[in-house]
Amino acid sequence: MEGAVYMASVGGVSSSNTVSSLMNSANMISGLASGLDTEGMIESLVKSYQTKISQLNQKVTKTEWKQDAYRSIIQKMVGFSNKYTSYTSNTNLMSPSFFSSAVKVLTKGEFADKVSASGKTSSDISLNAVHQLAKSAQYRTKSELATGESGVIRADKGVDLSVDAAKNMELSNLKGSLTLTYGSKTVSISFNESTDVDAMKDIRTKLAKDQGVDEKDVQDVDVLAELINQKLADEKIIFNNGNSEAASERIKATANPNGMIGFSELKGNNGLYISGASGNVAEQLGLSEEDLEDAKEKKITIIDTNNIKSASGGKGLTRELNTFEYLAEKGGAVMNMNLDGTTKQIAMPRVGYEKKEVEDEDGNKTTKEIYYINGKEVAKDELAAKYTEALQEGVKSAFGDKVTVENKATDGSLQLEFKVKNEGSDLVINTDVGDALGIGNTATSYLNTSKTLKDLMGDKLKDVKIATDENGHPLLDEKTGKVQYDFTINGVKIGTYTEDTKLSKIMSDINSNKSAGVQVGYSQTTQSFTFTSKETGADSKIEMGEGLAQAIFGSTDIPDRSGESFADAYGVEWLKMRPEGEKFKFSFSVPGREVQFNITKDTTVQEIVDELNDSPMGMNHSFAYNKYTGQIEAKDKKSGAALDFKITDHDGDSVEFDESNAPNIDYTAGQDAKFTITVNGEQKTMTRSSNSVNVDGLTINMEEEFDGSKNADGTQNLDSAGRPVYKNSVTFQSKTDSDKIIDAVKSMVEDYNTMMSEIKGAYSTMPYRKSGGSFANYEPLTDEEREGMSESAIERYEEKAKQGILFGDRNLNNLYTKMNQAFSFTSKEDIDTLKDMGISVSFDINTGAQTVQLDENKLRSMLDSDPDRVSELFTKEDGIMDRMKNQLDYYSKTTGEPKGVLIQQAGSPLSSLSLMNNQWQKEIDNYSNQIEKWQSKLESQVEKYTSQFARLEQLIQQMNSQSSTLAGMMGG
Repeated sequence: MEGAVYMASVGGVSSSNTVSSLMNSANMISGLASGLDTEGMIESLVKSYQTKISQLNQKVTKTEWKQDAYRSIIQKMVGFSNKYTSYTSNTNLMSPSFFSSAVKVLTKGEFADKVSASGKTSSDISLNAVHQLAKSAQYRTKSELATGESGVIRADKGVDLSVDAAKNMELSNLKGSLTLTYGSKTVSISFNESTDVDAMKDIRTKLAKDQGVDEKDVQDVDVLAELINQKLADEKIIFNNGNSEAASERIKATANPNGMIGFSELKGNNGLYISGASGNVAEQLGLSEEDLEDAKEKKITIIDTNNIKSASGGKGLTRELNTFEYLAEKGGAVMNMNLDGTTKQIAMPRVGYEKKEVEDEDGNKTTKEIYYINGKEVAKDELAAKYTEALQEGVKSAFGDKVTVENKATDGSLQLEFKVKNEGSDLVINTDVGDALGIGNTATSYLNTSKTLKDLMGDKLKDVKIATDENGHPLLDEKTGKVQYDFTINGVKIGTYTEDTKLSKIMSDINSNKSAGVQVGYSQTTQSFTFTSKETGADSKIEMGEGLAQAIFGSTDIPDRSGESFADAYGVEWLKMRPEGEKFKFSFSVPGREVQFNITKDTTVQEIVDELNDSPMGMNHSFAYNKYTGQIEAKDKKSGAALDFKITDHDGDSVEFDESNAPNIDYTAGQDAKFTITVNGEQKTMTRSSNSVNVDGLTINMEEEFDGSKNADGTQNLDSAGRPVYKNSVTFQSKTDSDKIIDAVKSMVEDYNTMMSEIKGAYSTMPYRKSGGSFANYEPLTDEEREGMSESAIERYEEKAKQGILFGDRNLNNLYTKMNQAFSFTSKEDIDTLKDMGISVSFDINTGAQTVQLDENKLRSMLDSDPDRVSELFTKEDGIMDRMKNQLDYYSKTTGEPKGVLIQQAGSPLSSLSLMNNQWQKEIDNYSNQIEKWQSKLESQVEKYTSQFARLEQLIQQMNSQSSTLAGMMGG
């Protein structure tokens, strides 16, 4: 008889089979001939085996009860640790920032809303004025990339729709996919009839150079093999361990002169074969349906390029055709048009052509060319107009009058233009025939950053300086052999790119480069790029490097025109016309001050700046030429605040700067924050590169400019010497949010006491005693004992049986002792602080249990008077929470190695791997193995006795039969 298998699990061990069930499985009917109770006799004979199995099952159950008790404690400890010692918790009493975040700094004064602050300081601080905020350098540009008219998609040029037009398109004869099976993994590569053409051209050029032959002499099979290898390099094989490699690291395509390409493994012996193909790939590469159906058995690794041909029968990897032929071939193509997020599918007009023999009135036969648009006959010279009309009907049906389609060509060709009605709307078009129509397969009414540099720059890319090595040789892309270009900002090389690089990739690299310190974004609405330095301050900058950066985004170099004449720089036309050397008196003024001096038509801007700084007005004011605006600027020397600077000529007429002379670049220089502050009675005007400054521990965030010397009506308070008097300064007051801290400490004490009570009770509660005082032997119930008991009776029994299961547990005893030490300090200062903040520990002399108590009023009082003492005792090394954290980690750490002591002993769902790898689980597994062995012995004994009694029954039956026969013979 086949024995049952008993397997250990986290939940316990399955119960043993009873003798009766084993006998029933043997289909034995007891004592028919002998009259003996064979089942009862066998049960008596194997009772010792059953008893042993029951005892082992009880040991398993008791061990599981211990695990459950430990895991309940572990769960509370981990929850406590996560809530009060984790840096991701907002009640982390171990973190000084929790206590500091509870300290709110209030700003007061007329301009309090323009400043915020945090932190603590013992200094008396007033912010008198913010003369200017720190700003990042910023550069805005439409870029050197042609984006066209806003809201418009227009074909680059007109295309000829006639059937006899020149061949203007080259397409690959392969379209679809080829799938390879490598071991248990699959790798699919796709062939695109449009994009593969340029790739094959580049490959042919590179192979010609490598082989030292003309491009026409490079074999197609070599080109296709290299194209496949490039595609394999773009695919990943992900292995069972989670690691991955480029497919080209494992698989290689190799060409041979007879037009065959074979696939081979570069590493290992995993098994490689062609397992699938789609599109026209199977037909073009000599793969039959039968080959692919039986791919696993046949394991084909060779393709035949000799079969590749176009629909017209032309041999080769590519075919040439004109626009009409391509549109006819693509009959049924659709256009996916997206307007402001709504996408609709529009059927592209179908084109057709035939030659028909016609007969005139005189019976003369001629051949007539007939063109069709959507099945309707059209004249050859109406092809472009009718194609546009048909497309416009489809677009109007989808979007009404929100998008219009026109033909902008005037020479009979087709130059489509799509135009949105509403300003600011975005239009995106996707269609397989877009290249043939001159708009591209993906076209947008804004600059599409997902396009490649080749798509966006075209022939301009040829004028860009290419990257070279140390010997001046061009750097070529290893995979494609194409030339590369360096992109540099702020003297930092962002990367090296080819014409196939998408603009979005370059932008992403700029944003992720920490050294360059620049962020770039593109606005579809304004169709402009904005570069912003990540740091603020006068030293922040944005400098486009020579080469690709300037070719795409333009130059940020701004000429210094301070050496030019004032007349030219400011556009003073009448002064330019005066004789050389003739002098004229000009007036230069700032509020409250003015100076006059003579200038000529040759006086430079810098000479005027120098004259102003040397004048009496230069004592309290500074003057400088700003190359970003092209103008002279004035600032207050003390505060750095910009001043209203005016110039008038000798006739008293105002001289206004001619904006046409301003630099033709939208660049804003970075600037430092300048502010006046009073610290402990001493006033200072300071400059910082950031709007956030730390003053004696107080972090001040300046959000808007203001002048505390001015009143609400704008009048300024000045002293007798004309210096500003700051009557409306912003002052700061710190206030501790006591409730936040008290709530967290109160919650921690409650959770601590609950956790410690469970720990104490687990190891100090003795097993259940009888009324006489002796220990009752409550072992786990066996299956036989459970029979006939109600659920409530079982529950009451097990409650008594579980009592004291961990009595005297050394781990829990040590844990309880060490956790209580968190509130036991030896230094008088710490003892006093603990007392002053209202934390005390009570001791129950009968049970030995300790309970932490909190006086909220005392804690609140101390938070108001000396919050730093509270914070320090909780957060310092060897403080309350540090002591707790050490013990919590030692006993219940769920991550890393080693795990906590309790985790190692019992395991926990909070550390999944520990569930099957802990000391008590090993005991359970050991018991389970013993149960299996004893169960096997039990089954063997039952089989033996069953067989013997069965034989006895047979013998008795035979004897009875013989007795009956003899009795019959004797006439019985």
